[in-house]
Amino acid sequence: MKIGIIGGAGFIGSNLCEFYAKQGHEVHSLDNYYNGKLENHVDGVVYHTGNAEHVSRYLPKDTDILFHFGEYSRVEQSFEDMDVCFELNGQIKSVIDFCLQNDIKLIYSGSSSAFVENYLQSPVNLSPYTMTKIHNTQKINAIGSWRKDLDYAIVYFYNVYGPRECGTGPMSTLIASWAYRMANDLHLTVTGDGLQARNFTHVYDVIDALDKVALRGYGDFYGIGSDDSFSVLDVAKAFGGEIIHREDVRGNRRTARLDTERTKMLGWNPTRHLYDYIEELRNNNWKN
Repeated sequence: MKIGIIGGAGFIGSNLCEFYAKQGHEVHSLDNYYNGKLENHVDGVVYHTGNAEHVSRYLPKDTDILFHFGEYSRVEQSFEDMDVCFELNGQIKSVIDFCLQNDIKLIYSGSSSAFVENYLQSPVNLSPYTMTKIHNTQKINAIGSWRKDLDYAIVYFYNVYGPRECGTGPMSTLIASWAYRMANDLHLTVTGDGLQARNFTHVYDVIDALDKVALRGYGDFYGIGSDDSFSVLDVAKAFGGEIIHREDVRGNRRTARLDTERTKMLGWNPTRHLYDYIEELRNNNWKN
């Protein structure tokens, strides 16, 4: 198969690139490197630099499956980066058109933050990130219902962690950033009381699910998350460092509805555990 991955130099995208390249598929990555990194490049992948809106300029028209991960992807930071968020997450129509014109299956990553209770009734409580992701999933579903030739599936990630996770800077993710802080003898910062629940999911479990959805999934609501839920505070305690609480911030959801039924119907089940990974990090001097 010929695989296209928008955001292929990012955390999840680079792991997916590696997965398909090792299987012998022709893999093309399109990334604007706003969040992607050159050090995430893997052997056997063709890399293109550009934005999603120009996907037709870069990726082969005979692509079989196109994964779209190349959007702004942080909740709290999107309040400060509102214009960037709106720009990067406002290019979905070009991606849909490219798939329609060339009979390509689209796999789009939605936001599990959209599952907060009554989000449609209370849009003011959303972050710019969540709002744009909701609009994009609605657009894909609508066009998919109007145009039966759009082959697509929408997936939802739940707090992904693992190799190539970003541990520093404004786009860092929780597990990697805490590993970095442990390696440098720094305290762990917990937002609010830390009792907000998260379903932390290993990236290799995510890759396995994405492959199954790409081959046999269709439509919306393919949740990809671990069944195990932990409070942020409990995870901080598992790391074992000094814990400092900071004031709660906008967009910090208490929980999200985990819905993995459709994904599990494809034969997927997560097999990796967060605390095992934390122990691996500890044994590796906190390097992921």
